[in-house]
Amino acid sequence: MSIAYRASAAHAAADHNTTQGKRAVVADDHALVRRGLVLVLEGLGITTHGAVDSGDAVLVAAAEHQPDLAIVDMSMPGGGLGLIERLHREHPRTAILVYSTFAEKDVALSCFIAGASGYVWKAGPDGELETAIERLLSGRRYMSLAVSEQLADRLSGSSDASAPPHESLSKRELQVFEYLARGLSLAEAATHLNVSPNTVSTYRARVLRKLGVARDAELVRYAVRHGLIEA
Repeated sequence: MSIAYRASAAHAAADHNTTQGKRAVVADDHALVRRGLVLVLEGLGITTHGAVDSGDAVLVAAAEHQPDLAIVDMSMPGGGLGLIERLHREHPRTAILVYSTFAEKDVALSCFIAGASGYVWKAGPDGELETAIERLLSGRRYMSLAVSEQLADRLSGSSDASAPPHESLSKRELQVFEYLARGLSLAEAATHLNVSPNTVSTYRARVLRKLGVARDAELVRYAVRHGLIEA
């Protein structure tokens, strides 16, 4: 069922004490997704003050409108953990909901560590997005059901022993991996992370070793193969 169709059903079920009159900004590099998100928000009584297509643009919109909620894509230009960290640092009262194509638990956990309040998988069940929005605007957190199930499996010891190597990366290693896979240089990644290029180089070496690859080009192929970035 499409986002737009779900919006009409959400309108009747919305908790207006939680969502009515709230302000939001949305950021996704696909115009159809942006329009769908705006419709969902309208159905919940929330006004969208910016529907943009990049990390830089959502930072500008957030600074101008001071929204109650920011819905952001992980894989758009300027997206990722660095954007979440900056949004959280500069707008601590804005609830950040990551709306992502990735259902990997380690990506989701890294988003929470960076400052997100919610994480929803784009291919999740009908109504999950609306539930997450209402949860965040009531001051709580929300994790996608698909990711929660993975975490439950891991805690119960029933997870697949053949988990991909990137699941062993630390938060910082995952950030460096993401920036390098997106084509940033060591110096550019260092600027985003506010560390020295030598520090990034050290983390890069750890990432290469843990993933069993030798060059940055192989990092890109690994990220695409595992759905961590879009091709």
